[in-house]
Amino acid sequence: MVGNFGFVEAEWTELHAEAARAEQVALVDPRSSGFYARRTLEATLTWLYTADETLTHPYKDDRAAMLH
Repeated sequence: MVGNFGFVEAEWTELHAEAARAEQVALVDPRSSGFYARRTLEATLTWLYTADETLTHPYKDDRAAMLH
């Protein structure tokens, strides 16, 4: 099955694994899917703040502060 996150696999294998896992279990285990989706979001935000030097790190190192 081709998933929604195939385009991520070539460059960000670890993020793809987490996103694909969230997608795989979405219908059979929504709670686990939410867990993996959250892990994917947190890993993506961490990478983003590390890779983009123009972003200033938020006052707090948590998901809400990074999104704000």
